[in-house]
Amino acid sequence: MYEFKGINQDNFRLFHYFMNEYYRDGEYTDTQQEKIDEFIKKLFNLIQEK
Repeated sequence: MYEFKGINQDNFRLFHYFMNEYYRDGEYTDTQQEKIDEFIKKLFNLIQEK
């Protein structure tokens, strides 16, 4: 199990990978990848602002 102590630009790729895997394991497996990427980027930006 992985745990993020802080999310920043240096670990964005890893964050994106794990969020993508989590999303793909959920209910919305038919969602286009670009929509998933857009959501992950917005989530990352929200986390960075707080």
